Amino acid sequence: LASGSYSCPLGLDAVRRSVAESLQWRDGGVISDSDNIFIQSGSHVALMRVLKVLLHGEGVSQTGVLVPVPCHPRFTQAVWALGGVPLPFQLSEERGWALEREELQRALRDARGRCSPRALYFVNPGNPTGHVQSRESIEEVIRLAAEESLFLLVDEVYQQTVFGVDREFVSYKKVLCEMGPPYSSTVQLASVHSVSKGFMGESGLRERQASLDTLAHNVRRVQETADGLPGVSYQPPQGGITIFLRLHLSHQAVEQAKALGLEPDLLYCMRLLEEEGVCAGPGCDLGQREGTYHLRYSPTGASEWGDTSRVHFICLIVTATVTAALQPVTAALSSKFFLAFYIAS
Repeated sequence: LASGSYSCPLGLDAVRRSVAESLQWRDGGVISDSDNIFIQSGSHVALMRVLKVLLHGEGVSQTGVLVPVPCHPRFTQAVWALGGVPLPFQLSEERGWALEREELQRALRDARGRCSPRALYFVNPGNPTGHVQSRESIEEVIRLAAEESLFLLVDEVYQQTVFGVDREFVSYKKVLCEMGPPYSSTVQLASVHSVSKGFMGESGLRERQASLDTLAHNVRRVQETADGLPGVSYQPPQGGITIFLRLHLSHQAVEQAKALGLEPDLLYCMRLLEEEGVCAGPGCDLGQREGTYHLRYSPTGASEWGDTSRVHFICLIVTATVTAALQPVTAALSSKFFLAFYIAS
């Protein structure tokens, strides 16, 4: 490059060629063209640039984007801000946060007459759910996209953090290419990855398998703790860096939160933070089926879980009155209740 000139706005050629080689290796030899790779200053920026191209129109011609529930709120907010209409569809918690074709079709039917659905956004591995899509599920989504002329926008930033037994990450690009025509020649796809969510960003140069083992171990410790808590259930995560716990709150807890003008799971998370410094995100911020309550917890942290000097067993001791705002109150509970969480020091 000449002195003072700008580099290619799509990213340095050498970097894009290196990324293409990496993706071709990831996908078992499926061709990756560096001309189709765009380097941006973060995955969110990349998503926004794609949305700016996709979103247009007003009224019934306004672009609708199918968005999974639960989902990180930044994407939904961006769709609104850029002039689109988010079209939520519920993932099936009972089936391990699976994507169901019938629910997608329901969302499409509901959207017609008020906007024009043109894109489908999905996160794989899921955030905050931790689910990892099977190849069969991805094929089903691609078929639906072909039938409905939907642009696929896929967030795959947690592809390197898959630790579920007998579960592996398969990219949408690989599946689409291997399905062949007419799908590979008609379905449009943009997939996003990020250095910051891979092992270089999260763990520096730490060896990959050791990092995965640590994450999986931390998740198991949270699961063991949650298993001992009345009123808490979860779908075992298979990837990502979060676990999404479901809170089965009593009627008294829900009513007390409403009296304070708060969502019940938000009150739960506030008390956890205020009483014991345990930081978790409420499900109400991420979207959830009506009448259900969740919290999002990230079990990343120290690898020395076996070293008790680095782990605190947090006990939130509350009276039965306060417990009503946090957990189901039953006759089996004594006047005090212990809520336990493992967190790294």
